[in-house]
Amino acid sequence: LQLPASDVCVLELEVMVNSAVTQASLLDAKLPEGVLVAAVLQEDYVRVPAAGDCLQAGNTALVLAREGHIAAVKAAFSSVSRPAA
Repeated sequence: LQLPASDVCVLELEVMVNSAVTQASLLDAKLPEGVLVAAVLQEDYVRVPAAGDCLQAGNTALVLAREGHIAAVKAAFSSVSRPAA
């Protein structure tokens, strides 16, 4: 959803296993500047996350991001391949 008269979009993203936002706090997850994780839905519970929170796989996040940052935000919520041990 793009907000009227702006380049800001609201994204609804599922948090995937081994994504950057499950491996580090939101503060340390290297999200682009100005990106805001506004709410996290976990089962039937909605909360506003803090900067120190790590998200869990299976959560759904509502994220505000500028159009130019959408690809980077989606990458942070996507699964990252981990080398086989």
